[in-house]
Amino acid sequence: MEKAMRWAILSAEESTEPVLTTFVLPWWDDKGSSYARWLSHQTVQAIATIDRSKFRFNAPRHWADEQDQWCTPKRNVHFLMVANEAGLQHFVKQDKLNKGLACASQLGNPPQRPKQLKMTIQQTVSPPGLYPPKHYSKAINTTATAWSPEEQPTSEEFSQVFHKTELKFRPDEIIYTDGSRKEIPGIGLVSGSGVYREHKHAHLSLKVHPYEQGMLNTINRAELVALLIAVRHCRPGVKESIATDSKCSMQKIGMHLRSPSLTVDDCHRPLLEAIGHEIMQRAQAGDETILLKVKSQIGIHSNEMADKLANEAADECFMSRHFDFDLSDDYTQPFKDKFWFQHTIQVQTAEGPAETKACIRDLDDSLRTALHDKHKLGQSKQDSLYFQLWDKVQPFRVKPHSDALWTMPSIPESHKRNIFKYRTGQTWNKNIAFKRRMPYMPGEPIARDTRCPLCRGDDSQGHIFGSCMHPDMSKQYIARHDKAMRTVIQAFTKGQCGSDYLIADVGKIEGLKDIGVHSKRVPAFVLPDRCLQARGLDPTVERGFLQGGAADTRSKGARHDDSGNDNSRATAVPAP
Repeated sequence: MEKAMRWAILSAEESTEPVLTTFVLPWWDDKGSSYARWLSHQTVQAIATIDRSKFRFNAPRHWADEQDQWCTPKRNVHFLMVANEAGLQHFVKQDKLNKGLACASQLGNPPQRPKQLKMTIQQTVSPPGLYPPKHYSKAINTTATAWSPEEQPTSEEFSQVFHKTELKFRPDEIIYTDGSRKEIPGIGLVSGSGVYREHKHAHLSLKVHPYEQGMLNTINRAELVALLIAVRHCRPGVKESIATDSKCSMQKIGMHLRSPSLTVDDCHRPLLEAIGHEIMQRAQAGDETILLKVKSQIGIHSNEMADKLANEAADECFMSRHFDFDLSDDYTQPFKDKFWFQHTIQVQTAEGPAETKACIRDLDDSLRTALHDKHKLGQSKQDSLYFQLWDKVQPFRVKPHSDALWTMPSIPESHKRNIFKYRTGQTWNKNIAFKRRMPYMPGEPIARDTRCPLCRGDDSQGHIFGSCMHPDMSKQYIARHDKAMRTVIQAFTKGQCGSDYLIADVGKIEGLKDIGVHSKRVPAFVLPDRCLQARGLDPTVERGFLQGGAADTRSKGARHDDSGNDNSRATAVPAP
C-alpha cells in the first residue's frame, strides 16, 4: 500500500498530463497505517471514510459454496485520491462523486459525506523519505495508451494493447497443487492431496491419498505427492507450469536436483527421486517444466479448488475412500538401504489403538524425541554434586546471556573452540592419548599410562582445568579466578548495589581499591564474639574503637549468628 502511494504521488508530480489515482484502503490509525505518512502530501486528498459496518462483500470462497456468503471488513475503509491540478480539472465531478458514494452503501445510512475537494494544489513541503519505487524509472520511459472517460477503445485498439501485455503464464494452463493435514476426533491425523487445472481441453481435478497414519504422515509428503501427480500429468511437447504454496517442497526438489547427496537422510527421499526422475525425463525430451510459488488463501480460483480437493481427500481417508490415486503404499521405505533408528509408535486402526515399530523421521528433533533420558545423558555421573547443581540451575538459565559468548566478536575463535571441546569432553589429555594409543605430545612415543606429566596424578580435562597440584598450575587457577571475579565485580558495582561495602579476595589489596573493593577479609566488627574467640582473638582488641555496649553494635545487613558459626561470607555489606 505504501509503495503504491509513492508511485501515485511521483506520477502526479512529474507528469504534465492529467493524472488521478484513487485508493480504497483499510484504515487503522495514523500510526498503524503504513501509508499514513503520505497523507500530508499536497497531491493527496481524503475523499471519505466509511465505517466497516456500513457495507459488505462476497466471501473469498463464495464461488465454492452453493449459497452466497457475505462478509464485513475487519477495519474501516479509507477513500483517497492522488492527482495533479490537471487531473483534478479533467476528472473530478463533485456532484457525481457524492451520488456515487451514497449509492455504494449497501447497509444502513450512507457513508460520511465527502468534503469539498480542493481543485488547486498549493506547493508545500513534502514529507521526508519520498523515493521512487524500484521499477518506476523504467515504467515512465515506456509508452502507454490511455482513454478519457468519454472515450471507449475500439476493438482494434483494445487488441493492440492486449497483445502488448501478454501474460507470462496463462492461468487456465497452470496446474495447481495443494496438500492438507488435519486431526479428526476419534481417528487421528489424516492427510490428503489435490491437483487442479482449469483448462478446457486438459482439465484436471484429482484427489490423492498420500499416506496412512505413521512417520510419513506429514504435510510435506502431502504437498510432494500432489507435485508428483501433477508432473506425471504434464502434456508431452508442451511447456508446463506447476504452482504450489509450499516453499519447503520447492526447496527440497531444487536441492535434490542440484545435489542429491544432501537429501540421502530425508524421509521423503523416494518421492524426491520420483519427482526428479519425471522432470529429468521431460527435460531430455526437450520439454520445460516450471515450478511456481503462489500465496495461499488469497482468492486464486484454481488454487482454492486444489485446496478444496485436498481437504476432501483428507476427509475421505476413513469414509468412502474414493480417491483418484492412492499412493499410501508407495515410496514408504526411505531407509531400506541403510541401518536406521526405530522406535515404538501408536497408530489408530479399525480395531482401535495399536503399537508398531517405525523408523524415526530424521536425526534432529525426531531423534531427540525418541531417545530416553538415560540415553541422552549417556554414561555421565548423575549422582555427582556438579551434575546436581547444574540440573538445578537449568530452569533459571537466561539463554540470550548464557549463550552470548558464541556471537561475541571480542572472544577469539580459538577460545570458543577450546570451550566447545571442554563441553563435549574432547579436550586433549593423557587419558585420551592412552585410550587411543597415540602420543601425548608430538615427537613422543605412544602414551603408556594416564599420569599427568606435571604432578603424576590421574590426567583428565577436569584435572587440567582445576585439580593439578603443580605450583605453576595452581598460580594459573588463582589468576583465572581473580580475572573472572573482577569481571563480576565490575558488573556488580554498576548495579543497584554499587555503593555497598564490598569484600572480595581477588588479588593484592593495592589494586582492589580501583574496582570498588574495600577489603579482602570480613572486618572484625562484623564477626560475632564467639568467632573471634574461636580463632584465639580478643574481641575488644580486634574491634579497638568499639567499647562496652558499643561492641555489640553491628553494621546493618551483616550476616551473623550467636552459635559461633561464621556465616559472613556475603560479598556485599551495606555501608554503616
